[in-house]
Amino acid sequence: MKNSSSNPPTSLLVYSYTRSKAIADGVLFDVTSLAKEAGFKHPVAFTAGLWAAYGEPNTTPAEDHGTAWDVIWMLRCAAVGILPARVERYPQREIIHFELWLTPRGQTQPKLVRLKAICDGGDDCAPVITVLLPHED
Repeated sequence: MKNSSSNPPTSLLVYSYTRSKAIADGVLFDVTSLAKEAGFKHPVAFTAGLWAAYGEPNTTPAEDHGTAWDVIWMLRCAAVGILPARVERYPQREIIHFELWLTPRGQTQPKLVRLKAICDGGDDCAPVITVLLPHED
């Protein structure tokens, strides 16, 4: 009888949803070019949920540099320690929780909004950053 502990475990990947596919589908918005202007070295994307809540109607972050820039700049300030933030560090990812004032879509008064940014491995395992609402994964 063979000892089962001598056989390496195998796994079967049933489904994978890549970052590039999420960008192509409109689930994520690539804001890397704007983020590079703020000093980011890794690709950056916003979730569609974040943009639906705080972006200008009928635009993408690439078209509305005002709100997109505010989010990116405040994330940069949180990342370098200028803005208070809570940081969670794990072996393969880092999460930064930060706050900024944004005007919700359809409203005129800004409110203090909590966001999070996750830095982890993208499609090719190189670091990527995703900015999202606190309840999003």
